[in-house]
Amino acid sequence: MNERIRKLIRKLDNEIGRYYWTDKEKEKFAELIVKECAKVVADAVDHREPASTYVGKIKEHFGVEMSKQDWLVSVYKADKRCKSGERFIAKYPFRDMARDTVERELRELTAQLYPKKQGWRFDVQPATKTVKNLMTGQDVEIASDTPWCCNPASESYWSM
Repeated sequence: MNERIRKLIRKLDNEIGRYYWTDKEKEKFAELIVKECAKVVADAVDHREPASTYVGKIKEHFGVEMSKQDWLVSVYKADKRCKSGERFIAKYPFRDMARDTVERELRELTAQLYPKKQGWRFDVQPATKTVKNLMTGQDVEIASDTPWCCNPASESYWSM
């Protein structure tokens, strides 16, 4: 538990004088958290920061860890000549980043280079996935774009 949250709990415990909380006291704790969040957002607004930074600032304020991993971002463009109605353009890796950080980067790219009005679209996927090895039953981590015939969870992988 984060020190900020512990501090809020101690503050409420000092007001109440005990560690068992009623529903009304739980509401008071939630109210304290909301006030802390509002203070963080108000500070960001005073500094004229973009709204996309608020989530990160609140998580940072409370010390909530965002899981970091590798992501693959596929870029598509609307194209009526294709059967699916869109054309695959490129795939870009984002290494060791939280998902909301990747989405923030993509929002900036959308605003600058890839406007949605012109038919651009992003698809965000984890770079790896966990599958169960068909022969051993153990979990194996493979690239998310691995073809089925190369996947150890498929019979075709083991029949080659």
